[in-house]
Amino acid sequence: MLKASCRLGLAVALLATLAALDSNAAKAAREQAVFDRVMENLDAGGVFLLVVNGEDFMRGLPDKLDQFWQAVLTVIPEEEKQGEDFALAQGVVSLLLSSLAESGLPELNAVGMSSKRVDGRLFRNRMVFDRQPMAEPGLLWRLGGSVNRPLESFMVFPENTVLASYGVFDLSTLFSWVQNQVETSDLPQARQAMADWLLTTRQMGFDFEKMFASVNGDMGWVVTMDRERRLQIPVEDREIEIPHLELAFLLGCQDDEIFQVLDTLLNFSPMPVARLDREQLRLRTIELPVDEQWPLSPTLARFGDYLVVASTRELAEAIVAVNRGQAPSLFADPEFNRLRTGLPGAGTGFSYLAPELMEEYYDFIQRLTREDEEAEEMQELFEQMMEWFGSRDQVAVSVTTVNPHGWTIDSHNTQSLRQLVLLPVVAVPAMVAGMALPAFATARERAQEVHGMSILRQLALGCHIYAMDHNGKFPESLEQLFEMNYLDPSLIEQSEVSYLYFGQGQLVDGFADPAQTVLIAEPPTPGKGRFNVAFVDGHVEVADADSLQQAAILYDWTLPTLQD
Repeated sequence: MLKASCRLGLAVALLATLAALDSNAAKAAREQAVFDRVMENLDAGGVFLLVVNGEDFMRGLPDKLDQFWQAVLTVIPEEEKQGEDFALAQGVVSLLLSSLAESGLPELNAVGMSSKRVDGRLFRNRMVFDRQPMAEPGLLWRLGGSVNRPLESFMVFPENTVLASYGVFDLSTLFSWVQNQVETSDLPQARQAMADWLLTTRQMGFDFEKMFASVNGDMGWVVTMDRERRLQIPVEDREIEIPHLELAFLLGCQDDEIFQVLDTLLNFSPMPVARLDREQLRLRTIELPVDEQWPLSPTLARFGDYLVVASTRELAEAIVAVNRGQAPSLFADPEFNRLRTGLPGAGTGFSYLAPELMEEYYDFIQRLTREDEEAEEMQELFEQMMEWFGSRDQVAVSVTTVNPHGWTIDSHNTQSLRQLVLLPVVAVPAMVAGMALPAFATARERAQEVHGMSILRQLALGCHIYAMDHNGKFPESLEQLFEMNYLDPSLIEQSEVSYLYFGQGQLVDGFADPAQTVLIAEPPTPGKGRFNVAFVDGHVEVADADSLQQAAILYDWTLPTLQD
């Protein structure tokens, strides 16, 4: 009987081992198939190649987080699990875990990247997001559309576009998903808040369910630039020129639901609104009282399948003209067409960055910091970054395509993905350092200010000690304090400041208002606007003025007459 039991145990162990080996072999085969599929869509002979397996991490992420939460529960006392706070925490965690499970992230098998030089300064970059096909794809894979369309169907941008992004992003699906996650959660407070919000906004005339249902999934934005029209930006004591820029947001709509809501809101605008209603075109422009040099006329436009919100009426009308074939689009730009040659002609979205924009931005930063001594370090850092990443004449065109196994993003760019991958490693610390430079400069100025106040207090104290030994009279000059050893000479040798002294042998009790009468002052530095002042009673203040005379008027101080 014992032998039979041993044989049975060995058989079970052997079967378990074989099953594990078979499982490992199946997993290895699956990973190899994913790797091969990703590599088929990458340029293996270029300057950069990277494939990251996401199955182990992404697919098991909800379970791993749930296991972590279960471990946390074991250390929480039972009595604390009975309160409302714990129920709320449990509901929030449950909502997060279910949202993550249905987000689509666990379906990600792998991410692949490659870069290959296609001419002297241009790279072909590819990013592949491979997913496990599911009967019901997660949210992430449903937001970006499922059909590749000719890029011309997205093209409503004027020829002078310098920055743009347009594609499919299904707001209706996103709203429905969020609504479903809340309504099926274990959070009664969240369910009630969602119901109350929808009811309240509907009573106010905003039916968000109808509004989100009215969009067709297309959305994007565009920046145009006119280098011939220059605007003057006042910067301290000078003006810097920039080109005229205009911005617009575009939303694909199936009906007038959103336009009618926004049109109703414009009835309450404190500014006059110009309205134009024509066949297949409606324009609403807020007439702002602005300088002609800064043309700003926020405009709402509804035409065809689009709703447009533009910074100027001029741009809104230009987009309408392009859509109707009455004006050249970005597709008429030879440089844009040259850059997109070799990229897919159809997709679910595209983006574009023109070299002119980066050139203007680079020149603006140079002009901004050229005459600012405090920005000298920032300028050097900026130039190093621009040189490292080749941003001076950066240009990029990208096209996103969808396939049964995920997405592919193809782009032509003056930067390789190697540089873009290194960007967080190099640029983020550099940007933090750049942002810290003004803080360091401010801290340095504050430290110098505090040090200066300390010196003035010691000088004022030295004057009073001197007066106690000389019949209540202040010294004729500050030098006497050091010559007669009332103070250490190194005190002002380190400060390298020639102080303004008003005591000059006068009686300490001879001043009507010691607290408002200046005894010693730092000489104001032109352009700095701040300096320290010591008073007859010994206290020290900071003056925020361009001169001592101006400070005396501003703060109602008394300035004794300096004796020759």
